[in-house]
Amino acid sequence: MSSATRPTRIGRASQYPTTSLDTQRTSDTQSHSDPPWVYAVRDSIAEHLDSSWPIRAKAMRDCGRAGIAFRCKKCGALHVFPRRCGARTCPTCARKGAAALAHRASKRVASHDLAMELQSWDGPGSEQLKAWKFLTLTRRAREKISERFEHRALRKQVRSTREHWRDFWLATPWGRQKRDPGNRNKRIRKDTSYLFAEG
Repeated sequence: MSSATRPTRIGRASQYPTTSLDTQRTSDTQSHSDPPWVYAVRDSIAEHLDSSWPIRAKAMRDCGRAGIAFRCKKCGALHVFPRRCGARTCPTCARKGAAALAHRASKRVASHDLAMELQSWDGPGSEQLKAWKFLTLTRRAREKISERFEHRALRKQVRSTREHWRDFWLATPWGRQKRDPGNRNKRIRKDTSYLFAEG
């Protein structure tokens, strides 16, 4: 498709705000139809979101049902892109978002591996084999199902987890600070690193 295209909104996409809700960048160029059960799941979740997060609720209902048409200025061909909500609770977008996240993380892991290979052992005792560890942090869900979709509370939980991560990391053998001989200042180890991702 030529880069010189003119976007034209079609269907229910014309009701969308100008700012995309697809924070996970899950929109694609394939005009796939989702299975009926996927639409049922999204509609069910949207019902719980109506009162507290109407924009997200509307985006989930329109996910896969709305689209944006791009017409090439050179050949006049029409290309239709499905509009996606990018929600982590969407069966379609969650899978695409996870794949995109894994791709970005794998590239960062490769760069971290290279950087750590160039660092000598900086921990206590004799040198040990260094390898990645996978850790999943979870929070207790709210008792009322409707409150589990309250976006302000969810955002607060995520921020709280991120704020407490540093204290946790400093308490582990891999993140514990150390002092160089003759220096009273603390510093982090040079031979360890971590990637933090919100799922």
